[in-house]
Amino acid sequence: MNKKIINIIIFTVAAIGCLLALWFAIRFDDAKKENYDTVSEINKVNPRLIADFKATSLEQLPQFVEKNQAELTELNKELKNAQLQRDIFYTYIHELKSIDETTFADYKANFPAHALALFAKADKPEKYIQGFNALKGYDDLLPYIYDLDSEYAGVKQAYLEKKEYAKSLGGFLAGADKIISTTSASKKATEYSALQSDVKSFLSEGRLINCAVVFLYVIFAIAILLIVAFSLYYLIVNIKSSYKALLGIALIAVLVLLGYVLSSGELSKSAIANGLTSQTVKWIGAGCITTYIALFAAILSILVAWFIGKFIKKV
Repeated sequence: MNKKIINIIIFTVAAIGCLLALWFAIRFDDAKKENYDTVSEINKVNPRLIADFKATSLEQLPQFVEKNQAELTELNKELKNAQLQRDIFYTYIHELKSIDETTFADYKANFPAHALALFAKADKPEKYIQGFNALKGYDDLLPYIYDLDSEYAGVKQAYLEKKEYAKSLGGFLAGADKIISTTSASKKATEYSALQSDVKSFLSEGRLINCAVVFLYVIFAIAILLIVAFSLYYLIVNIKSSYKALLGIALIAVLVLLGYVLSSGELSKSAIANGLTSQTVKWIGAGCITTYIALFAAILSILVAWFIGKFIKKV
């Protein structure tokens, strides 16, 4: 009975997912995907702009474009400076990663003069200079690089998000400006009405997609919880016949715990270069150690079984 219920749950979730995917595939217009992405991005970052556009009449459209074009111009200036700051930050981190134990002392000695050129156009050069000067030795360098890498990941993400918004805003304003430049009054009105209609449609579609995704997450979560609950119920009810499975789970848990205790969270250069945290490195080490122990135990059990079958039974 339990297996039937679990199968019903799994197939129900799969069927709902397929129906939702089919429904969106039928409704979604590929030709308007770019416009859909543009409106979604602008609404995510600046919903006020979309609300203003929905309330804008055809006669007010030139003022709307002019106002937001000024914002786009300012945004592009900010992006240019952000790109420069990101490049300086990246160059600094890349230089630090090229240092080894033998070259650290020379780099530190030349750092004051080198920093003047490296951070000449940086917004906050003292932040980098003070951070490096605080290092007492090479052993402090790797944790410092890790902190910089974590910070750079956030800076890069913020830059890319702002750049994507600027691109979407530019495309949207270009589309509105194209309508303004249309000479035919009837065509201008038709294109403007179509754009207004598309924007409202894209917003409603976006809300439906979000609701559908949340719904699927909830369904999957319920399915997983029910599967786990039925499995635990089966183990508890049939405790005598399930002791081997419980023993195996307990043994795996012990192996993982042992691997975690034995593994080191020390960050190597390759770990830092790949943006790994100390905790992640420790869990990777735990997984490797657990695998090695399990492999060794499997080989040992095969040898012991062979030895017993070959010699002990003869005796």
